Amino acid sequence: MSLIHSIVGRLTCGKGRRGPWRHYESRIGKVSRSLRQCEPDFLVISAPQTGGPWLRENLVRHDEIFIPQDEQDYFCTFWRWRDVNAYLGEFAALPHKRKGDVGASYAILPPFAIRTIRRLLGECRLVFLMREPQARAWAHIRHDYRYRLGAFSSCGGEEAISLAHLTESGWMDYYLSFSDYAAVLERWLQCFRPSSFCIDFTERSVESPQDVLTDVFRHLDVRTDVDFTFFPLHQRVLTGDQMEMPSDIGDFLRRSLTKPVSYLDDLLRRHFSLGVPAKWGWQVEPAAGRPSEQDDHDLTALLDRQFKHSHMPRLIEQQYLGFNIVMHRGRAHAISCGGAVDLQSAPAGELRRLLTLGQYLVADSPRELKALIHQQARYACMDQVGRSA
Repeated sequence: MSLIHSIVGRLTCGKGRRGPWRHYESRIGKVSRSLRQCEPDFLVISAPQTGGPWLRENLVRHDEIFIPQDEQDYFCTFWRWRDVNAYLGEFAALPHKRKGDVGASYAILPPFAIRTIRRLLGECRLVFLMREPQARAWAHIRHDYRYRLGAFSSCGGEEAISLAHLTESGWMDYYLSFSDYAAVLERWLQCFRPSSFCIDFTERSVESPQDVLTDVFRHLDVRTDVDFTFFPLHQRVLTGDQMEMPSDIGDFLRRSLTKPVSYLDDLLRRHFSLGVPAKWGWQVEPAAGRPSEQDDHDLTALLDRQFKHSHMPRLIEQQYLGFNIVMHRGRAHAISCGGAVDLQSAPAGELRRLLTLGQYLVADSPRELKALIHQQARYACMDQVGRSA
């Protein structure tokens, strides 16, 4: 990273950001000396619905690669609750392997977050798969509809997917941003050289999975002469139900992505000696201008939407004074270790009952939640002392 980028980054630190994102760098903190050799060697920054799970399942079969069992998403989610040293601790035990992090939301990280990654991890390798952008956006919408996430987190079971709901709610911008690959690459190219990237296409991972993996292994500087018999090469990549795309949504996505696809073709040719695959079926026009630019505020707003509405319950701490602490829909939940609560499906009445019994607590942040846990523990101790007297 140039000196100018470094100075600009410091001068603009926190400007144009939302909520806790204003304190991004300070919450992440500095790498301790004892963990300086534990940084990930590579990041997979592919968007959702481009074959990330397929790539991860195959990468972990290589005996020279390590990826933590739980998806990290540290630089877009977990930085809120733990510093970078807790994150690096996930990689500390395997110094002789190529260590990697797969984060489906890294594709829409804002520039200041990418600068932070560059500062912390150095010139790490990047892997980026792209799927035909209209199909990717529709698969993302369909997935969220199926699991009542994102744009559909408050919808009932019988409501259909409608263009009006997606556009009027503002969620369409979220789905389109992940399919704007040119803008994604532009942001990452501000801090990383083209040689840091391994660029490939989801469709090729279906047709020639061994070739794709061999190229990725070569990029990560690990052995390519592996026995692919034990790799799930043909595990389905484009999974999910095949609900037909409504014509009005298809037309809207096509119109919205026409210029981004042209920008992508120009960018791929300039930096990577590639082009948009003919199989995508797009007529690429000469690109004029630059890819669409989204500022820090826009991108952090999209990530906050995902954080509050798209994340499945995530365990962030176990056995904390008898509770497991889980993040779900932007709030912190404490669930008694002696019980099991499915936050996705538990009726509100059941949660109120557990709340009354002290077996379930909820707060706006893990810090506030821990204060409630300590308060409950003090009351329980006082009650026990009172009974003994």
